[in-house]
Amino acid sequence: MSVDIFTWEALFSRDLNNDGADIGIVLKTLKEDTSFLVESILKIWWEQLVSQLLNSRSLNKLLDWDLIKKSNRLNVKDNINSYLLQFSKFLAKNNYTKEYIDSFLKRLWTELFNSYIKFSLVDSGIKVPSEFVEVPDILKRQIYNILEWEEELAYLIIFLISCSFIELSENIWNRFEVESENKILEVDKDKLVADLLALWAIRTFEWRVEDDYFDFSDWRLDKVKWTWWGNRSFRIREKTDFTEWDVDLYYTIKRKKTEDTKTDFRECYEIEMRIKRHYWLLHILERFWLSKFREKAKDRISFTVYDKDDSELSVKFDIDDYGIVKVDWKEVFIPTILEIETNCEALANTYIRKLWFEWNVKLVTWSRWLFKYYANSQKATKKSKK
Repeated sequence: MSVDIFTWEALFSRDLNNDGADIGIVLKTLKEDTSFLVESILKIWWEQLVSQLLNSRSLNKLLDWDLIKKSNRLNVKDNINSYLLQFSKFLAKNNYTKEYIDSFLKRLWTELFNSYIKFSLVDSGIKVPSEFVEVPDILKRQIYNILEWEEELAYLIIFLISCSFIELSENIWNRFEVESENKILEVDKDKLVADLLALWAIRTFEWRVEDDYFDFSDWRLDKVKWTWWGNRSFRIREKTDFTEWDVDLYYTIKRKKTEDTKTDFRECYEIEMRIKRHYWLLHILERFWLSKFREKAKDRISFTVYDKDDSELSVKFDIDDYGIVKVDWKEVFIPTILEIETNCEALANTYIRKLWFEWNVKLVTWSRWLFKYYANSQKATKKSKK
């Protein structure tokens, strides 16, 4: 098996301080050894995976998790780390500083993991481009900020961007690190649309929006939460334009800002990317042990207003109709909801007052808790009538 390391030249084209060591000889040795390293990791890991899958099939089981879990993506990380430990010893013997070694190994880890992804795609029959798109450092930092503790998933997204499977969408909120949002309950849609137009709001689109949420088998993106790290969500959104009947697909990662203690707005980190190759993306996610665990749909009309003195400040008004949803296997009707997203809470509050929503019930939660709120409210109403 021959495995190419597609960004080696870029990796070593930077000026690196080797504290007097013969950089040319060392890099040549590293390049040769790393080619062997990548090939060894992929051969060992891949053969184990295939063997375990065949054993699972021979036992007439659809999935034998005792076998599958032994060959999941974490083995790749552990294998790479164990090999890199040998490289760190090699560099230390050649009198490289600890700072250099740490920096170099971090880049080399990315290189090896990318090579693993590339190998997986090619093995699945997916065509990988010969040239890759350069992903801006600021976008890499934003992705890592949302998905920290999930390095492999962050690197996978960066790799998919570099392969042009996905690209940053034109959503204005991609320009801001943090956005504030809340939900205002039970609004009169016709009146709200008229009021927004009277306030010179710009109607941006009217869509049917369908969301599929993905997670690992242990649900750690959705349910695992630390005091310093909020819940994350990873969804694929299909938008159908009611006017043109165009369909677009978007991939979104999102994390709630846990240090936020306010009750009127929730602050989130979010990135939206347009999907250019949908079928292959779903196949890649499946190979990466991600699967769909829930879905939701709604009709949405969106408006945007901009601050008259600073066009960078804006408020987006999403008027959502979920209709009837299922909560714990029971049907619950959700009245029309107004979701507000902004990068300026003061501006948003100004429009909340202008629209006479100061006394409406507001929630700073995601859709499932919105649905449960109405399920509990309707349950309480039925009990009181009895």
